[in-house]
Amino acid sequence: MGASFVWMRGYHTNALGLVIEPDQMYWGDIGGERTWMSDYVVGSVAWVLDLKVIDASQQADADAFMQWMGEGLVQRMSDGTNPEGWHWAYQAYSPVCSALSWPENQQQAAFDANWGITFERFAGRPNGPDLDDGNIHATNWDNLGFEAMPVKEAFGGDYFEYAMCALAQCVNRQVEGAEAAFARITGATNFAQCRAALAGDPRWGIAPRAFVKQA
Repeated sequence: MGASFVWMRGYHTNALGLVIEPDQMYWGDIGGERTWMSDYVVGSVAWVLDLKVIDASQQADADAFMQWMGEGLVQRMSDGTNPEGWHWAYQAYSPVCSALSWPENQQQAAFDANWGITFERFAGRPNGPDLDDGNIHATNWDNLGFEAMPVKEAFGGDYFEYAMCALAQCVNRQVEGAEAAFARITGATNFAQCRAALAGDPRWGIAPRAFVKQA
């Protein structure tokens, strides 16, 4: 595991903290990247680090890899005041993260310089405070435009939840900005309604260790 983290830290150097999917070309949405697959890696690495099984000679690279991913995820969960961030409430299925198409966008230097650029390509407008409507919105699928993202009604196995669970691990690992980003989620107008659905399917009810249960 430690050797894998060392390799991944050396390979993944893009500015977005995004672990790429090597076989993206077979999925048909040229240039798109599965952010939710990267979120799985965030959670998995955090859990392995918690087990404290990494060799001491590999620990620094493993910690750096987690930090790099965490910083990217925090930027993807920004509010409207961050023009270089993706808006937290509008997570996408497979955003295009480079001006180039496959396979050139697998070159790390060809990725966008920040999540704000990627968000503007996705939404057709910059991130901004007017998008802070207080609600978590349902994931944008490929056949829906930005304005077709309704208010989310329940937490289940969806792409917003993958980011939320990974973000919880970033809070545990004390990634800067992660706690504030998770607080935006729990402070959403529709958070209680979405959270109630976890009673029937608790798989995505992962929260930071310090999270206080809300009434």
